[in-house]
Amino acid sequence: MTLSFNSLVNLQVNCRSSFGNTNILLFLCQWLDYFLTGLFLGFIYKKYKNIWINISIHGTWNLIGAVIILTKIMLTK
Repeated sequence: MTLSFNSLVNLQVNCRSSFGNTNILLFLCQWLDYFLTGLFLGFIYKKYKNIWINISIHGTWNLIGAVIILTKIMLTK
């Protein structure tokens, strides 16, 4: 299964915007996103032993998600 960048962006937006939604599929998508991000940050910390790298990656990831969500909201208006 190959995913294009656009479908990944839509998946990210759907995962990130599922807060407060009772749809189980969106909940599982969000949980998987947080779980995989946690694993990734754990491996980064284990490799470099520097918490600031983790904080900067986490902040950048959240910033990208927020920009994608806000862009999608602005484009639908």
